Amino acid sequence: EAGYLEIKTTKVGEDTALGKIIKLVEEAEAHKAPVQKFADRFTTYFLPSAVSFAILTYLISGKAIYAIAVLVAACPCAVGLATPLSVIASVGSSARKGLLIKGGLYLEALAKVDCVVMDKTGTITFGKPYVTDILGDANEVLYLAASIEKRSEHPLASAIIKKAEDEGIELAEPEGFEYRVGRGVLGIIEGKAVILGNQRLFEERDIPIPDEIKKNADALEQEGKTVLFLGADSLVKGVIAVSDILRDEAP
Repeated sequence: EAGYLEIKTTKVGEDTALGKIIKLVEEAEAHKAPVQKFADRFTTYFLPSAVSFAILTYLISGKAIYAIAVLVAACPCAVGLATPLSVIASVGSSARKGLLIKGGLYLEALAKVDCVVMDKTGTITFGKPYVTDILGDANEVLYLAASIEKRSEHPLASAIIKKAEDEGIELAEPEGFEYRVGRGVLGIIEGKAVILGNQRLFEERDIPIPDEIKKNADALEQEGKTVLFLGADSLVKGVIAVSDILRDEAP
């Protein structure tokens, strides 16, 4: 269709994200690590020494080939050239892969790192919860849990409802829905008093959680998952574990 497109540019050139990345890489390449400074100092003193030994060898032997052999054998190329080149190559290669390294100083420090702390949500995980485990009758647990969560806007509710939809489970309309902040939800599903939430909510309602179910729930929590207990008519029917899962490219 005919018309026009109006574009507003907020940042250009060096102010863009790409421009800042380029500037950071350039600064990293110019910033010398301690090992590079050592290489420079080593070269400063070593070259005159090597030349002096070569001249001394020539004066003693009278043969230029011996002096040349001393220079070739003593050439510090591996120290003087390989160090800065390896730093530049590493910084550049990392930048192409989305890793920004501020310089050789930090590359050198990486050798001493034994623990890495990373932002999780949205970086190495998808940033939204998924149902990972269901204990008990899977269809019944999902049916009751997703039905009671239809009135909830909590992210965990979305995960449970999506799981039920993926399994093709038809959901019922909850009655008398109640949301208890930080604990869970309550309601009536087809005449059954349904409760879905954490252990604290069940304790408040005087609904005992069997030891075997509690043990399995504790094991899931040890894996970093959020555990929700499901009860119907004052009986624990099962457990749903929800977690933010790793992205495929995270490893």
